[in-house]
Amino acid sequence: MMNSDASPVSRYSFGYVDGTDESYFVYDVKDEDVVTRFLVDVTGQIKFLTWVAAAGEWVLFWTEPKAQCDVYALCGAFGVCAEDALASCACLRGFRERRPEEWRQGDRTGGCVRNAGLNCESSARSRSQGAAPEKNGKSADRFYTMPDVRLPSDAQGAAAASVRDCELACLGNCSCTAYSYNGSCWLWYGDLVNLQDTTGAGTGDGSISIRLSASEFSTTGTSKKLIIGLAVSGFVAAITVVVLVSPMLAVKLSSRSRAAQGCRVQERSSAPPLAAV
Repeated sequence: MMNSDASPVSRYSFGYVDGTDESYFVYDVKDEDVVTRFLVDVTGQIKFLTWVAAAGEWVLFWTEPKAQCDVYALCGAFGVCAEDALASCACLRGFRERRPEEWRQGDRTGGCVRNAGLNCESSARSRSQGAAPEKNGKSADRFYTMPDVRLPSDAQGAAAASVRDCELACLGNCSCTAYSYNGSCWLWYGDLVNLQDTTGAGTGDGSISIRLSASEFSTTGTSKKLIIGLAVSGFVAAITVVVLVSPMLAVKLSSRSRAAQGCRVQERSSAPPLAAV
């Protein structure tokens, strides 16, 4: 039996076999009284546990990856992982859980789906015209920018001299779901996985702009402008009516006044003279 003061690592020997047809990891326990097990649980991490009889429980001895957010696709498509958050996974703005029941049980690998579909046709036009409303009432897709993130690794480079050029490059391709510009333009196509929120940690790569339907953005400002516009239009219309009607009303009232005066004069002239007393 190993001395209790010995290093825990000294109780095991590890090896890696890289064969022609297969590769695998092996380990051996030097102390026959030590009970161990390897497992991969819902977190996606490989965990090496040792049974501690005195405590009556399994104790975590080693895990890989050490950081929860380093597990590949832990939060699924369009999910974002935050190492310090109470719930490590969350859906990006404009998305919701694909399988809510599994999500509540701790398995977030199903990822997230959009609340509203993209308007690809309008967005493609906006590449040269700007993101203006279409005649059919739909607007070009827009972008929500997340700062302080660790970017996914499957980006593709694109020629762009500015942030706007990079944005238009993404809008011009219906499969483009996000872009990032830091002097160079990087585009992501299809599902977005392995995005990490590193706010406050200082380990991020920069910012990323997520493509969303225009309906995901507030229209409060537009509504206010519409209301103000209608109010101003109504006021102008009312003033116009007053200006046009006032002369006509004045003429009509003047005519009535002259007619009334004529009647009074006629009545006085037709009255019989008073008899002398």
